[in-house]
Amino acid sequence: MNATKALFVFPTPYEAQKVFSLFMGRRRMPGVGDVGIFELSGEKFAALVCGYASAQAAMRVEECIVKYNPANVVLCGFCGACTPELNRGQAIVDSDSDALTVAAERVGARRAKICACTRVAGDAEKETLARENGACAVDMESAFVKDLCGNANFASVRVVSDPFPSGYFPTDFMNALIDTESGKSRPLAAAWELIKKPSMLPGLIKFAKSMKFVREIYGDFMEKLVFEIAKLH
Repeated sequence: MNATKALFVFPTPYEAQKVFSLFMGRRRMPGVGDVGIFELSGEKFAALVCGYASAQAAMRVEECIVKYNPANVVLCGFCGACTPELNRGQAIVDSDSDALTVAAERVGARRAKICACTRVAGDAEKETLARENGACAVDMESAFVKDLCGNANFASVRVVSDPFPSGYFPTDFMNALIDTESGKSRPLAAAWELIKKPSMLPGLIKFAKSMKFVREIYGDFMEKLVFEIAKLH
């Protein structure tokens, strides 16, 4: 018997903040490894900040699946588009579960194939994923989270943060930011990358400004998605 209706998995604290704040009343930003429990419509839900794709992130996900035995595992966050058809701010869903797919579609997501990459993908990698794998979008976590789900239904639900072509998206900066061992951020390494390549700064500023718009869309979408999944039988 399932202990929780759904486990929501977020790679980063920023992607998790809306759910932790709205449904658990946590005012501070959650940290990597934080787990929260909440109830809605008489059902119990769990949320995890797993960290960026890494061995430790996989361990955190596996531990939560074993502990909370969810009926559904929903990976949420941002992604990069691999085709020009996906615009910044578009919500997408990739799932073998009809119920989870329909729940995401009801709140504005469209079906799209999401492939995983071991690093933040630039345009060349995105183009290859689209051509060779039929990918519409790319993230770093979908593959390993899906593999850990066991009998639980899985869905990757994402909002596009960088379109294709990426334009000013700071790929090198983002890859420097990610600690692939712990799944946490490395701000000093990212700052050093910026010092080495100051030409990235204008693109980084533009990306940060665009993310304000994307995060607003994402926050509203996540609120609606949680309520929609709570309705599932």
